[in-house]
Amino acid sequence: MPKFPLVCIVLVSGLLGPPLLGVAAPSSYDRQWAQFDDDPEHLWNRVYRALYERGEGVNRRYCDDELMAFFQGHELCQMDTVTRAKAVAVLDEFIAKDGDRLIEDPVVRAVFQRSLWATLDRSLEHDDSLALHQRLVAVMRRIALSRREIEQLPDTYRAAVQAGRYATSYSEKTRGQPYLPSDLFESDGPWVLLGSSANPLWPTSTMHTVKFQGRATFYVLLRLPAGREATLAFVESLRREARSPDEFYRKLEARTKAGELELPVGTQLALVRAMMTVANSPYPYTTPIVETVQIRVLVPHDTSPQHSGDQTPDEDVYVFRLDQQALRRNVADGLRPVSAQDQVFETWIKPADNPTTERVAQPKNVVDQCAVCHGSRHLYAFQSFGRAAQVGEPLPELVPTNIEHTRYTAQHWKTGHRTWGYLLALWRHN
Repeated sequence: MPKFPLVCIVLVSGLLGPPLLGVAAPSSYDRQWAQFDDDPEHLWNRVYRALYERGEGVNRRYCDDELMAFFQGHELCQMDTVTRAKAVAVLDEFIAKDGDRLIEDPVVRAVFQRSLWATLDRSLEHDDSLALHQRLVAVMRRIALSRREIEQLPDTYRAAVQAGRYATSYSEKTRGQPYLPSDLFESDGPWVLLGSSANPLWPTSTMHTVKFQGRATFYVLLRLPAGREATLAFVESLRREARSPDEFYRKLEARTKAGELELPVGTQLALVRAMMTVANSPYPYTTPIVETVQIRVLVPHDTSPQHSGDQTPDEDVYVFRLDQQALRRNVADGLRPVSAQDQVFETWIKPADNPTTERVAQPKNVVDQCAVCHGSRHLYAFQSFGRAAQVGEPLPELVPTNIEHTRYTAQHWKTGHRTWGYLLALWRHN
């Protein structure tokens, strides 16, 4: 485990739902709960609101799955007796009125089920309410899709690229424009999808997988400016380093000072999160619905006076998030760019060996926050390898992989998680 707190970010842009904190006009605030139907009072929306709204009156706030992933156990997003009772009541109404028949759209059903699933898993951390859990699983089962239906869900990444609204390649001319590479998932393209050879059934992005308790598949991709062969050679060099960890750590300080561990300018890194859903079998399957895209492009260091500090990010950052309301209207609008000015809440993850570390929450902008962990050309900025090197853990043996194996790895990880066994027991009981 790390010997120091790790900084993570949570976007509060409103793309995934109502704003986290603050007061909006009631009509505006209520409209933002219209996630699954245009009517905020639709039964599905009322279920969603009961599960994700906290507080009363001017203290109302929104806690989605992404927020709860980083505020684990924090009272900010925990259900209390009142919110739990509201959730149970509206879930009972859903079951009694056959609410599953109100919406047939498989996209909406998949996204709605994911919201229920997240609530179930999160509540297991600090809530032993069997009544709530039973009802959540009962509704999940009623709206579950078949495996075939899941496979036929739309690819939100491809739809966003084909819509032609965003730059599909990176250049000086397109800097600053929202960027979605059109060749990101090409099997023989310049981007290399990474897996692990040492443990092929373990996710590459372990930290993110753990934080989301395995309800998503994370794709980690790397592209060096010299092309695919250069990227493959670089990955192989990291694999050799991992096989001789003692030698790597012995020379680490000297190589770092000599600049030998810097990634070349123009290197691009991507982290893509795809939604997972529970099929009627039941089994957790990765869907083609992409929820987040984070792309970093390493750029020359800015030596201008206004950027003379050590914290200047040596990268361009591009972030896209799933807009649930837009998705159900038009798949091509499902992914929306997040601007550098959007605020995030900075949170400190409490490591197991340092229980005194406190979480804090304060707004920062996206680019500055990304720079905390990734804002350099050093190998450490490539967290799939560098994080282990930072804390002296065994180095991962990264290898090229494919989409199918990455999905299987994520699904396999989830089925081994304690939350899955609990869900299965309730599913079969229902």
